[in-house]
Amino acid sequence: MTVLAVIVGLLGGSGTIAFHWLVEHIHDFSESTSVFLPAASRSWWMVFSPAVGGLIVGLLVKFLLNGEKGHGVAGVIEAVDMNGGRLDVVKALIRVVGASITLGSGGSAGPEDPSVQVGAAAGAGISQLLHLPDRRAAILVGCGAAAGIASAFNAPIAGAFFALEIILGEFTTGSFGMVVLSAVTSAAITEAVVGNHPTFQVPAYSFKSYWEFFFYIGLGVLAAIVSLLYIKTLVLSSDYLRKWKAPVWLKPAIGGLVVGLIGYKLPQIYSVGYSAMESVLLQRVSWPIMLLVAILIAKMVATGITLGSGGIGGVFAPSLFLGAMLGAAYGTGLHALFPNVASPPAAYAMVGMAAVLAGAVRSPITATLLLFEMTRDYHIILPLMFSTVISLIISEAMSRDSIYTLELKKHGVWLWPKEHVDVTQTVMVKEIMSPAKDVVREDMPATELEHFLERTKHHGVPVVDKDGLLVGVVSLSDITRAMRTHGSLEKLRVIDIATRNPVTVYPDDYVWKALKLMSIHDIGRIPVVSRENPRKLVGIVRRQDIVKAYRIAIQRRQEEEEVVDTLRLAHLSHMVPLRLVVGPNSPAAGKRVKDLQLPKGCVLTAIHRGDEVIMVHGDVVLYPGDVVTAVSTPDSMTELKKLFAEEEIIKEPRISTPFE
Repeated sequence: MTVLAVIVGLLGGSGTIAFHWLVEHIHDFSESTSVFLPAASRSWWMVFSPAVGGLIVGLLVKFLLNGEKGHGVAGVIEAVDMNGGRLDVVKALIRVVGASITLGSGGSAGPEDPSVQVGAAAGAGISQLLHLPDRRAAILVGCGAAAGIASAFNAPIAGAFFALEIILGEFTTGSFGMVVLSAVTSAAITEAVVGNHPTFQVPAYSFKSYWEFFFYIGLGVLAAIVSLLYIKTLVLSSDYLRKWKAPVWLKPAIGGLVVGLIGYKLPQIYSVGYSAMESVLLQRVSWPIMLLVAILIAKMVATGITLGSGGIGGVFAPSLFLGAMLGAAYGTGLHALFPNVASPPAAYAMVGMAAVLAGAVRSPITATLLLFEMTRDYHIILPLMFSTVISLIISEAMSRDSIYTLELKKHGVWLWPKEHVDVTQTVMVKEIMSPAKDVVREDMPATELEHFLERTKHHGVPVVDKDGLLVGVVSLSDITRAMRTHGSLEKLRVIDIATRNPVTVYPDDYVWKALKLMSIHDIGRIPVVSRENPRKLVGIVRRQDIVKAYRIAIQRRQEEEEVVDTLRLAHLSHMVPLRLVVGPNSPAAGKRVKDLQLPKGCVLTAIHRGDEVIMVHGDVVLYPGDVVTAVSTPDSMTELKKLFAEEEIIKEPRISTPFE
């Protein structure tokens, strides 16, 4: 695997260099073409250049990709998460060629998607050639993604963390070592061929005063809003243009023409836009705030049109562009108002790049490291981290999905958290607690306690006062200790031997807290009390209840996975997912599945009977109370519903995660 990681790094770095070379030469060819036009028409050539590039890309998609546009980095994530790192290498490379045409002709997109696809194709190709198991194949695809980012941005550290944070979704020792090897190898070959220099040459910026942190809070908030608007723009443009009744090969050409018209007035939005970003960071020009805002909006719209119409490219670099324009506009305003406190606008542009990227992609580590490596400037790292985290927190609070996971969900793919989650973090105490019906009064003679415990078959019980309020817990070990200390239980009451002020939990606490307290204090039970009145006993959690929590959590996860499978099937087949309940008098009650006479265009996917999930086959008999999940065409829904008593359209499940 070490040798393979190095080979993937070499191939990924070399492929990315070749991709950028191809983009540059297509761009140069496009510009040189204008020489053959009349002088009065040359300025209009860039209006039509993206349209010509879009037409070529549209023909590639139609005839070589069978109309499948693909979804770049999101597709690589899907391959790792769903297909064990298996990719169609040929189609991935065709998309890379399509991306070079899109960018070279002026389409508004980023180079990172094709760069990642080059590396991922190298990793997938080697793993398929050697018939590696899924786990190793996925790691090699992650290595390829790291190599692509490391070469595209001359940023090996950010490349490694991009693969770990976004592609693989985990930080394990084995994958970390392999990914770093590929990223370093790719960066080394890139430096040998292209040279060792940062993506952007910028002066050293630092914040003037700690009061500036308040300014960077505002930048983080604005970056979160821009990142969410960017995601929304991409989604809406993709949905609208996908429904547009036009030939698949013509859509990118028309989209390119619209982008060309936008770029005629604001040429900064063409292609990746590195020159515009560098102008802002180097303060070569002093653009007015309204012009910067106009460029930001135009770039957002142009990127949505380019990618939504069928152009091929990335969504990663445009978010850097949006952040640079946002930060420059914000910094220009602050510098005009507070010239002695605010840093130059370029400093805010640098921070804005990372903050918008983190909000859109949900990768704070990658965003911070990428900006550091792209600029080689450490002086502004503190506000950079500060604004990035604020943007991340706000954007996650307002939308659960990143730009990649939202795109995957449109294709019916839900990603599960990869980190290990203790299932007791997903079940509340109130779901598993036992009623506190076996309690003892504090004034009960201690001699009666042993008989009470023997009769109720408990090792310990709560102790309450005359008003039924909790005062302690008493157990067999307390009896043993009292016998050792006093010689007998005569003249002792329960309260004399009980543990007073016991540890407690609330009904809305998670079971992990109860389990942790039981472990720390080495106790076999823990009282559950009301949050409004911490002495009011509402239940008790015992060791056997913890087993119940695990059963509930596992059942819940199985149900979520089954619902996700149903939703995926519905998305891919353009059908409606349904949950149907078999009523006592419904036509489906008591019948076998094969005798139901289901309408055409309906598929039953699973049957829930109590705690059991039953796979559907013809001989399964449906009973009242069974819950059936199904998918149906819109035309057949009404007829299908007549077979059952109740129905509802299945919504996206809220995946069980800690503390949610």
